[in-house]
Amino acid sequence: MILRTLFLAVVLLAGSCSSPQAASHRRPNILVVVSDDQSWNSASWFKTPAFDRVAREGALFTHAFATSPGCSPSRASMLTGRYPWQIEEAGTHASSFPTRYVTYPDLLERSGYAVGMTGKGWGPGDWKVSGRTRNPAGTEFQDRKFVPPYRSISDNDYAANFADFLQKRGKRQPFCFWFGSNEPHRDYKNDVGLEDGAGRKAGKKLADAGVPPFLPDTPEVRSDLLDIAVETEWFDLQLGRMIQLLEEAGELDNTLIIVTSDNGTSFPCAKANLYESGIRVPLAIRWPARIPAGRRVKELTSLIDLTPTILEAAGVARPETDPMAGKSLLGAGGAPRRPVISGRERHTSARKDNLGYPSRAIRTADYLHIRNLKPDRWPMGDPRCFDGKGELLPMHSGY
Repeated sequence: MILRTLFLAVVLLAGSCSSPQAASHRRPNILVVVSDDQSWNSASWFKTPAFDRVAREGALFTHAFATSPGCSPSRASMLTGRYPWQIEEAGTHASSFPTRYVTYPDLLERSGYAVGMTGKGWGPGDWKVSGRTRNPAGTEFQDRKFVPPYRSISDNDYAANFADFLQKRGKRQPFCFWFGSNEPHRDYKNDVGLEDGAGRKAGKKLADAGVPPFLPDTPEVRSDLLDIAVETEWFDLQLGRMIQLLEEAGELDNTLIIVTSDNGTSFPCAKANLYESGIRVPLAIRWPARIPAGRRVKELTSLIDLTPTILEAAGVARPETDPMAGKSLLGAGGAPRRPVISGRERHTSARKDNLGYPSRAIRTADYLHIRNLKPDRWPMGDPRCFDGKGELLPMHSGY
């Protein structure tokens, strides 16, 4: 029964509004859009018209999961099609990215694609120490800046940088672009009772916030949620501007657009944890050539499948020397493995000797099972940490 359900999920994406042969004269552009710390359910009370359009005109995945609840390992999985525990240092938070693990932007560039990125690519981490000459997500376009409307929102003019990239690429050259928003990542401000807070400036009220059941319903939490809403809507606005640029260039329908997030929202029991709100993320994919509009996929899906999906869409073969665990969502790559699995080693350097809190999770249609491999350690870090000189800091300084 499970295999039959999986086959139906693949069929949903294998359908076509137009024959693949009719679109084969041009390879599709690839636009991957990644928000920073957004759980799957956070959009339910936000205004996200651009995301809604991608989902309405393509496929909405209601049960999509990241391979890790942290930025660096999750993004590395998306870029390589491999699990965090298969890519060494790249599978830990704020580490390095060995050059032997090839990314899909590199593969597409070798096949003739123009490759670029703006915002947050792979990170946090040091890709230079590994001998790389650029961020694993592509060549950076970060020059366009502006004065942001709210505190904690990046001054990066994402859409303007995307426009620069489009102008610079070769005429009629297919492109692969990564838009990594810095929103809705913390730091949020405690705007309770303040009229100049982001939520208040945007016309939102504490009563508007939808508080998840695992969080205390307090004014401080509601204030954070208002800031998350403002930043998520800002991210969606940038996505809308990029879609408009594609429309103006006549490239929209020849562009595979993937919109998702790297991990869950930055709250307890979410980001950096393998609970549902730490690994379940939004996902919508639009590509009229292969994905009929209005699809709603309820089957479990992993973000590890994005790289194989992109390679199949672009007609680029997987490297035989670097096998990928992911399976294409377009059908030709075979039935995806289910259930989905996720894991973490450490989220940050919060323990002596840089020790982590390794965990693994398996999610089926009905259950989420988490195994903590070192339960004797403090889950969120030691109460006391060491500074750069090796001196022990006060109690409660290290979580």
